[in-house]
This record gives sequence, C-alpha cells and structure tokens, in this order.
Amino acid sequence: DGYVKQDARVKVIHKENGGVSSARNTALECCIGELVMFVDSDDFVSELFCEKAVEAICKTDADVVVFDYSKIDSAGNEIKKINRSTKLLLPDDMRMWKPDEFCKMVVSADSEVAGFLWNKCFKRTVIGDFRFEAGLPVMEDLLFVTKVATLVKSAVWIPDKLYFYLKNENGATESNKLSAIYEMRAKKSVIDCVVKNFSEHKNLVMYDFTDMSFTIMNSIVNEGKHIKEGRKVLLKYVNKIIFCSKIRFKIKVLYCIMTLCPKFYFKVLKGM
Repeated sequence: DGYVKQDARVKVIHKENGGVSSARNTALECCIGELVMFVDSDDFVSELFCEKAVEAICKTDADVVVFDYSKIDSAGNEIKKINRSTKLLLPDDMRMWKPDEFCKMVVSADSEVAGFLWNKCFKRTVIGDFRFEAGLPVMEDLLFVTKVATLVKSAVWIPDKLYFYLKNENGATESNKLSAIYEMRAKKSVIDCVVKNFSEHKNLVMYDFTDMSFTIMNSIVNEGKHIKEGRKVLLKYVNKIIFCSKIRFKIKVLYCIMTLCPKFYFKVLKGM
C-alpha cells in the first residue's frame, strides 16, 4: 500500500490467499495495460527490466519478448540453468522466432527459455481469455505459456539479462510427492495442446514426458496411492511412446513395464 502513495500508477489488490494461479488470474482480470510481465516475490529484476522489453516490442511488434536471466542460490552465487549436453543454444543477438520455434523453446526440456513467466513479456491481446488453472499447483506456468503460444504470430529473443531467479532447495516431502503427480497431469495437458497445435513437436514432447515419467515414478516408489494416479496418466500415452521415433527401444520397453506392471518394474529397479 505504501507504493500507491508514492506512485499513482501502482494498483494494489487485496484478496484471500487462493494460491498463485488465483492471484495471477485476479491480476489478469484487473490489468488494463497493453503489456503483461510477471515477477515472483522472492526474486529481483534489472533496472532495465521493463524498458528493454518495451523497446523490443516497439521495434519488432512481436507478441512475446523473451529475455535472459540468472539463477542464483541463497548465497547469491550464480548456478547453471541446464547442465546437459543436449541444451538448446540461445543466440547472442536479437532473434525473431516463428510460432513453432517459440513453442519448441517453451516446451523442450533442453531449453533455458522453458515455460517460465518471469523471463517473458506478453502483449495482453495474445493472452486474451487464457487463464491459469486454479487446481494446478505446479507447472501451471508452462501450461499457460503453451496455450498462449497457440495465438502467437511472432516472438523475439533478446540476450539482455533482466531477471534474477532465486532457487530454493527443498527436501523430499509428502507435498513434493503429491506435486510430482500434478506435474504429470500438467504435462499431459501440455502434450495434448502441442499435439493439437504444433504436431511437428509431438515426438519432442513425448520424449521429454518419458524422461520425466521415470524420474517421477522412481520418486514415489513406496507411495501406492500416488503410483496409481501416475499410472493413469502413463497409460494414456503407451501407444504414442511405442511409435515415437525419438525414443530408444529399451526405454520404450521399460516405460511399458513401468506402466502396465509397476510392481515388477520397481523390483527390477531395486535389483539393478
């Protein structure tokens, strides 16, 4: 409320805590500006955060601006965003992306762009009536950006580092295990959206989903209820996994065993 007294352009909204999706949806309903940007409460931004994004929009008329960022730990040390050899490299200069190129950078597990909200600036018109799924506590941002990508005519990448994301390390808890199931549900919705609107990336999202599925199922090995929920999602994609050219035969076999007979899969895993 103190900021309102300092600057009349600031608008403060008071509401009961309904989760991050509810808060963002309320903001989207109330906003009247032409551009939309997001900031998480633990993070901080460059002084040029808005200026560079607006400048890129005015120069290119893109629907979305994507900019660089840093991940930092609690001590303020910068940490690697993706530590894998298959990482998609980002240009050192401004680059225009077509809708399918933008979608790939959003949904690929090898992309540093990812489905984050805070490293992007959106035209409010491209968001339209899209809103965050209130019942989805994790990966709601990825699903939202994937849906928005279906209306994007062009996106622009700028290499300016404008956002600083504080990475919090949490141990494995029951809530984290439940979040793992929500992640699978969110990924299912992302896959369905990509297959429908960007079929050229079908194999990409199926490959990433398979990789994520092993990680999640292994993390809930002793949680019968969660395994049952996870299996429901896995079953939907058995055929797509089998016919995905990007996935190795051995991985396809393991996925089928994990999905159709999880108890046997976990016994095999324990013996490895």
